Amino acid sequence: LYNFPFMFLNLRSGLLSLDPSMVEASRSLGRGPIQTWLRVQAPMLRPAILSGALIIGLYVLGDFGVVSLMRFETFSYAIFLQYTAAFDRVYAAWLCLMLLVLTLGALGADYWLVGRRASLTSSRTVRSIRSPNKFALFLAALSSALVLLAALAVPLATLFYWVKSSTVVWDKLWLGLGHTLMASLPATAIALILAIPLAVLGTRYPSKLSQLGERVAYLGYATPGLALGLGFIFVALALLPGWHQTLQLLVLAYVIHFLGQCIGPIRARLAAAPPKLEEASHALGVGRWQTLKQITLPILRPGLGAAAAFVFLSTIRELPLSILLSPLDYQTLAVRVYGFTAEAMYGEAAQYALLMIAMAFVVVVLLFWRFGEADT
Repeated sequence: LYNFPFMFLNLRSGLLSLDPSMVEASRSLGRGPIQTWLRVQAPMLRPAILSGALIIGLYVLGDFGVVSLMRFETFSYAIFLQYTAAFDRVYAAWLCLMLLVLTLGALGADYWLVGRRASLTSSRTVRSIRSPNKFALFLAALSSALVLLAALAVPLATLFYWVKSSTVVWDKLWLGLGHTLMASLPATAIALILAIPLAVLGTRYPSKLSQLGERVAYLGYATPGLALGLGFIFVALALLPGWHQTLQLLVLAYVIHFLGQCIGPIRARLAAAPPKLEEASHALGVGRWQTLKQITLPILRPGLGAAAAFVFLSTIRELPLSILLSPLDYQTLAVRVYGFTAEAMYGEAAQYALLMIAMAFVVVVLLFWRFGEADT
């Protein structure tokens, strides 16, 4: 449930690029819905599915907040205990290396699966004229209702229950909101700017260098936040002492850590869109920058919205980097939730958790309104 949006947004971005006429052609030739899915739709959605699976897998490998609160022993939790409680940095370093080996294995599997077969492309020229099956619509509505109930209704009811037993301090709430936005919004914008050329080069101009750039971006995301934060502390103290515990260092860490999330939706959108329009633009003498502005970016609008949502939702809930790299007296909403929860002050923690949910909802709605489905 926690990582459900990662796969959903990736698939949504990929589905918006599919040409329904290919599905109609498959059905008119006698293929059933399952055969059509396996032979037509699934191959086109391969980049979106693999990107979502990679993001979820890497997040689970490096997660810290949930497992630490639940006292569930994972690599990140063990690293945290070794650094803070046992003071055994050698053992913690070995755990980090083991986790990085698993990460490299996941990246290698993704590279092998994506590179084995070229993904099919389509141009989204017509809309489906076939009426959806009523039973399929019922199953879709039921699954959506179950997800909403388990992921939203139950947590919200619990949070509202705990809020009743606490006193709301509005000044601290707005302060935490301001601190969160000051770091999350710049990190989201910078990550988008860096992800676009990486995704375009990897999809339109594939080479070993472009693929290496994508893998390095995913490696930054896969590195545990705790290990990455400690690495930034050591580098800052050794090379840039003035950057230690500053907002710019926190934003830089956010960008490096979550850049990989941006690439997946953009790459899936490009892989499912035909390069004909861009090739025609070049053939007519239009320069690369004008083609990027007038052709490529409009094609990428749904992917950009999904990518921005990924990074923003991840930064507002990021815990290890926020704890280690934030300036003095600078606490994001996630840090306040974690601190109050660790002290069993659930009423106070619920206030900040509800504010995080409300902020995430508003921003995601705005992103999809601005970067949502585009008729390209």
